[in-house]
Amino acid sequence: MSPSVRRALAVTATLLALTMVGAGPAAAEDPIDVTGNITDRADALGGDTAEVQTALDAYYEQTNRQLFVVYVSDFGGLTGSEWAAQTAERSGLGRADVLLAIALDQRSYGYDADAEDFSDADLEKVDRDFILPALRQDDWAGAAVGAAEGLTEVSQDSGIPWGWIVGGVGLAAAGGGYAIHRSRRRYDHTHPVVDEHGRPVDPASILTDEELEAAAAKALVDVDDALQSSAQELGFAEAQFGTTATAEFRAVIEDGRSRVREAFTLRQRLDDAEPETDAERRTLHSRILQICDEVDDALDAQVERFDAVRDLQTRAPEAVAALQPVLAATVERLPASRATLESLQSTHSGSALAAVADNVVRAESLTTKAAEQVTLAQGALTSGDAATAALHLRTAEDATAQATALLDAIDTARTDLETIRDDADDLLGQVVATVSAVTTYVETHRGAVGSTARTRLSEAARLLDEGRLALTGDPAGATRTLERAAALVKEAQSTAEADVAAWRSTSDRDDLSLGGILGGGGGGGGGLPRLPGGFGGSSGRSRRPSRSSSSRRSSSRSSSSRRSSSRRSGGGRSRRSGGGRF
Repeated sequence: MSPSVRRALAVTATLLALTMVGAGPAAAEDPIDVTGNITDRADALGGDTAEVQTALDAYYEQTNRQLFVVYVSDFGGLTGSEWAAQTAERSGLGRADVLLAIALDQRSYGYDADAEDFSDADLEKVDRDFILPALRQDDWAGAAVGAAEGLTEVSQDSGIPWGWIVGGVGLAAAGGGYAIHRSRRRYDHTHPVVDEHGRPVDPASILTDEELEAAAAKALVDVDDALQSSAQELGFAEAQFGTTATAEFRAVIEDGRSRVREAFTLRQRLDDAEPETDAERRTLHSRILQICDEVDDALDAQVERFDAVRDLQTRAPEAVAALQPVLAATVERLPASRATLESLQSTHSGSALAAVADNVVRAESLTTKAAEQVTLAQGALTSGDAATAALHLRTAEDATAQATALLDAIDTARTDLETIRDDADDLLGQVVATVSAVTTYVETHRGAVGSTARTRLSEAARLLDEGRLALTGDPAGATRTLERAAALVKEAQSTAEADVAAWRSTSDRDDLSLGGILGGGGGGGGGLPRLPGGFGGSSGRSRRPSRSSSSRRSSSRSSSSRRSSSRRSGGGRSRRSGGGRF
């Protein structure tokens, strides 16, 4: 039900009530003890209850926190923040619980959350950008859905390495003397983790060696995925608007790739035969986290500008029309690619060919999934749901791009293999072909491939470049370097294939999630389902076009409602509450 229809019905209902019984005051509600995620004593949601419950469930699945939403007619003389605080206390809400209360007739609202988990800036962002704009449109369901989305965003926007240290390995070993303070993605390095006296603490210093290593490994995989997804999304933008309009985004990605290669080199150093001291290993792992932090921030700094350029939600009909011939052309390539692969298999063997052996099968599956997503996007557009259409469209684009990359890899393998001199054992050609094929394999299986395979591949690519440059001046040294590259890329391939095999044995998801398009993150396929990535850093992988994101932000800038916030302590807990009028 649209906000305008809701307003019209509300006005009609009010006029009828005045005609029949006079203009009596709205029924006031004292603070209550909530018993479920949704308490609707004002009949605000109607047919939208399921939508709100889905959003609350998604918030819990992604953050392990609960959001409680209460709709009443009137707060009975209390402000929204007072009513929310008293209801939260009466209901015994804990640290992982957030309460949003809305009084429809009073046109007031309030929220209450734990002060340890959310800063004032976090809650102000959720209030300003996600809750208030919906309330001003009488979109009662949208306010709850927006609250869930906003709280998820600020919960996941911890910086790196802090976000991965907190979310990836936990802080159980740190004891009770430390409190985690999450902030927005553009992290304020003055107060991420503090001790009991409020002094900043380096999160890495309170982790064991094993926990720090795990955090660094996760950071490498996540930022590598973010760069790949961003590059893929940039390709669509370049096709639409040209390379000049998107040059700045390309520069950020290329710089990020260079920096991440440096991080992979450090990881390779940690894995090589020469041992480091425990202190040296901690220093290198911390440096890896710092590099990932900087790359992630650089990507995230471009998100809003990139989204404004692409504007996929507004341009969904045009984008669907543009994707259809590209998808059709990819499907038409399948028979020829299958024939090429069969021909290569009859005349060649080796790692380069093994890495593309399943490419046609996967490309066929991905194009089928892409066609399904296009159909869903068209259905959403027909029903007027541009946000959902954009989600399906992005999935279709990503699937089509990966299918194209898989088929391109077969053509590249043919070219590379044809240039290898059989009689001279062309080592350079073999390494070039294998690195190219395995790179595509990792990129198109990134939902399963972990940090070890990516580290070996990155080092093989670095040695390939080094060996190529040394061929003219130091042929013997170049050969030794290329031999090391060949050994590493072979290890990368076998490790990646083992990761994929393990993923397939424990997962019932499809080729979309295997490619990192839908489903769990990299490194074994674990984790919660996620939506298509788009452009941006790893902490924005769950970012999606919200149901009214553009109107939310535009209206929030001009909002003149009165809002307030406060912090209180009691019973061993510290809470933040706020709210205002709409």
